[in-house]
Amino acid sequence: MIKRQSNDDGSEAKKRALEYLCTQHVLTLATHGKGGVWSAALYYVNVDFKLIFLSAPSTRHVKNLVGNSHVAVSINENNIEWTTIRGLQFEAEVEQITDPSEIAEVQVCYANRFPVIGSQAPAEITKALSRVNWYVCNPTLMYFIDNSLGLGHRDLIILD
Repeated sequence: MIKRQSNDDGSEAKKRALEYLCTQHVLTLATHGKGGVWSAALYYVNVDFKLIFLSAPSTRHVKNLVGNSHVAVSINENNIEWTTIRGLQFEAEVEQITDPSEIAEVQVCYANRFPVIGSQAPAEITKALSRVNWYVCNPTLMYFIDNSLGLGHRDLIILD
């Protein structure tokens, strides 16, 4: 395994990674299943390092999750300058959220971050939301890439 490449004990890197996670909105989820490999760009809301997303059961990435909940995820910006490349790469396990009280809780979090799905949501959005399931992505191995600290700099983020 690649060791953390910073001089701190990991707490500063973890803090920077969480701050970065809070500033972004889209993750790329890579799955593998009977249909092969697939990736999907999804909006998310985070609770610490756990990421909540929604998706329709008919999508290829959700069908893949049914047989294999182990995924790879990346979150990054579209930068042209190498010194500004930053992002997260991680492995995770994804679970569908089925408890009604938990679903209500994550819907509030999601609506706070994305007001378009809140109480004033357009009819088209409301209809689409009735056909989705909610998922939590639990990272198991995470790296934070930050080229502002040097070309190829990455920190292993120790998750509690």
